[in-house]
Amino acid sequence: MGKKIFFIHPPSSLQGEYLESVFRKEFEIYLLDSINKIEKLLTIFKDAILFINIDDSKTSLDWIDYIDGLQKKNPELIIGVFSKSNSSSLKKALLLEVGIQGGFIELVEDNWRTVELIIKVLEANEARGRRKNVRLDLKDSHEHKELIVKIFTLSGFAYSGEVLSMSSAGLLTKLSKGNIRDDDNIDTVIFQLNEKELRVKGYMLKKFEDGSFFISFEDIEELDKQFVQSYIFDHLQKSFISLLNRV
Repeated sequence: MGKKIFFIHPPSSLQGEYLESVFRKEFEIYLLDSINKIEKLLTIFKDAILFINIDDSKTSLDWIDYIDGLQKKNPELIIGVFSKSNSSSLKKALLLEVGIQGGFIELVEDNWRTVELIIKVLEANEARGRRKNVRLDLKDSHEHKELIVKIFTLSGFAYSGEVLSMSSAGLLTKLSKGNIRDDDNIDTVIFQLNEKELRVKGYMLKKFEDGSFFISFEDIEELDKQFVQSYIFDHLQKSFISLLNRV
């Protein structure tokens, strides 16, 4: 499994397309507007990666003491910070004395340069884990009953099924009725996300004992891939906000 990555009150200059581009690199990121519930969250996600905006004007925290305490309570946590400050003493305190492993990312006018630094930190800390793609699990959601995929096989048969999970690389489904023959395979899948219909070439990569199977996308247009990624990001963020409201 990959690591959960939390951006705490990310700078407004990075929000939107810049942080979305980090997600498009298949890092599982979440946005929080304050640090208020972070300690409770860390009881659930112990080995997370945290990026904190220490220029946040909403708090009067002593950031060095706060981050030092947070790290001592959560030894598996990786912390990085954002700041416009180029103070050498602040950098020294956080990097050498506190020993944060996520870097001191100095905000510059070139936001894409900042994004490159974030991605380097995430890759250095193997944030994806063994997983290549961020997955949206719909098994416990009512949405999988509403999200239907139409499946057309090489032999010309048509089926339909519920989407149980999905990533930008493919989806897990279970047919409503019928079975695809062993000597047949999938040619094309059609499914709809937020009223947009996607038609993708694919094939059955793996079948499971419960009758479900994973369809790998063989040929997906880049804009369609980005649309799937945005859908996943939005739904993961909504689920995360729901979790925040419960802790």
